[in-house]
Amino acid sequence: MTGFRSSVPPVSGWASPGWLSLSFALGPDPLPYWWVFSGCLSGSTALGFPYGAVPLAYSGVVFAYRRDPERPGGVGLAFTDRLDGVSGGAFGSLNLAGSGGDEPQNLRANVGLVSTTLGIASLTGVHQVHGRDVLAVGPDGAATRLWQSDDDLPDADALVTTAPGVGLCIRVADCVPVLLADERAGVIGAAHAGRKGLLAGVLEAVVAAMRQRGAADIAAWIGPHICGACYEVPPEMAEDAWARLPATRSVSRHGTTAIDIGAGVASELGRLGCRVHRQERCTAEEPSLFSYRRDGGVTGRQAGIVWLAPTSGAEKPSR
Repeated sequence: MTGFRSSVPPVSGWASPGWLSLSFALGPDPLPYWWVFSGCLSGSTALGFPYGAVPLAYSGVVFAYRRDPERPGGVGLAFTDRLDGVSGGAFGSLNLAGSGGDEPQNLRANVGLVSTTLGIASLTGVHQVHGRDVLAVGPDGAATRLWQSDDDLPDADALVTTAPGVGLCIRVADCVPVLLADERAGVIGAAHAGRKGLLAGVLEAVVAAMRQRGAADIAAWIGPHICGACYEVPPEMAEDAWARLPATRSVSRHGTTAIDIGAGVASELGRLGCRVHRQERCTAEEPSLFSYRRDGGVTGRQAGIVWLAPTSGAEKPSR
């Protein structure tokens, strides 16, 4: 399912406070009632709501792209944008970054909104460092809970799991979020593929980690990222990328050297034997997406999220 909407969700009634379901979204460390309320207050004006009020009919986050699991044990995936959250200013409004200057309670509230809307008990992430390390996530994912500060998360640029109900999350503002799955084998992965990580082999590393866990027929989804026409770089940087991965060759809108990291990611995934689906939009061109380049380095992060539904007793989350 692909969702498009304005930055102001539909309204049929007002209540204060709202979004009480956030209190149940973060597992063993839920948000207290007053924190949920203060999060709504701080973010309500950014969403277009009167101060201190949220709509009774507010239906949660609408995603840039979303596909729910079709059966027990099936794969769900989503790419967020910057709308429908509680953060303000440069981070407005669905910021999922664990660093950069946003308030910690906003991160917790935004993670809760995403978790609740998707029906996932646990969202996990890593401190992304533009490398190729892969982290295996267990059933509880306690050490990688997304609402923590990046400083408290392990360093890695990809995740894999075979555990149902654990959402693997990669956060980006121009780099490429890549979601991977072998539904039959029950193995999923996610990778942060910027220029450095792509050239360092992060995709090869995450695919290898999935195959070590039984994956054979891997599908991959490429999410929103900066396009080749917007990713202008110095000639020496471009030539290095072009030599190592020819598919990255591009020219900017100004006729200067550029890198197409999306094309490079698609080429590398194809070489690795993955079936590639491209749900890509340019982060620098679309105001509904965070962009590090366009926003001068002070901005939030959207995310790519992939998860396995429980194998029994599963219910599809409401849209």
